[in-house]
Amino acid sequence: MAANTIAFFSSDARELYKADIYRALALPAGYILHFRYPTQYIDRGLLGNLKDLLDQPGTIFYVSGNDTSFPEDQRQVKLFSIRSVVVRDVMHDQNIDTIHFYLQLGDFADVHPHADTPPEKLPPYVFVSRVLVETGPKGRWLDRAEAIKADFKPLPFFLIESVSRGSQQLTPVYSHDDKSCSFRLCDESEYQIRLNFYDPWLGATGRTVENGSSDVGLLVPAAHRIGAETDTQIFKLQTRSISSQKLSTYSRLLGLDYVDSQSTKKADFRVSLEWTVMKRWTRIWQFGLLSILAAIGLGLAKLATDNLKSVNLSMANVLLGLGGLLAIGIAASLLYLVFNKT
Repeated sequence: MAANTIAFFSSDARELYKADIYRALALPAGYILHFRYPTQYIDRGLLGNLKDLLDQPGTIFYVSGNDTSFPEDQRQVKLFSIRSVVVRDVMHDQNIDTIHFYLQLGDFADVHPHADTPPEKLPPYVFVSRVLVETGPKGRWLDRAEAIKADFKPLPFFLIESVSRGSQQLTPVYSHDDKSCSFRLCDESEYQIRLNFYDPWLGATGRTVENGSSDVGLLVPAAHRIGAETDTQIFKLQTRSISSQKLSTYSRLLGLDYVDSQSTKKADFRVSLEWTVMKRWTRIWQFGLLSILAAIGLGLAKLATDNLKSVNLSMANVLLGLGGLLAIGIAASLLYLVFNKT
């Protein structure tokens, strides 16, 4: 079945563009991926009113064979669909004559432009255009990685399938103000990140991690290896108590640098997840309530000992005293258990 889509093409002309495709395969559904294009590479029919593109469906394509040392009409390009997207934001930076697209990632897609699509609507002539596409049967993540693996050798592929807290799966949140996307976390909490791996080369490789703050830690073993052609692994994400109401930071998954046949170092294909950590207000209320309980305990103890001149203590004094001691003991124990960081 044919359908219209806004096609966003990223080619092998530069490692930077290939890294965008690598991230399109790696980031979780709902996350925002930032693509940018000089206006000369965008179909003129889309430039009239960019705001009309908001919330429109699109597709990310990888373009293989875009060798810029050849004239455009002599390049033997091949197109590989990667993933469906929705245009969540668009911005024209006139200072550098560049259009910025903020694409919300959806399902992986096996589509190809209709046979009657005019060549001027496709690479290497334009890299953003509205085209009619037909759907194929190989729309799984593994299928899309397999389709382009030869151009990314010897890199392994991975997909951040989900970020969860127990059975609750988190949804990334996009900020129009600063054009950023992040997962909202609570401090002093533990989360799980589920990753799918595909290493068609079966190399002795794995992932390492760079955490932007000591208060948020994605825990990847130092000697991590994938160890199989396909695998699924779960890593812990832990947050510590933060001193401010909100903390913005990141965790960056890194792989080994690799070299091409000319021994030129290629770009490190990094994949970053942004975090917004919020202070847990329940902790503040717990501290306040336990402090009140301790104060009540002190008050009861005071009432019980106001008149100690008489040796004969009444049962009321005894009960008040015991109640006060119990309240102070419970409050002190819970305060230590919940808030002690040593």
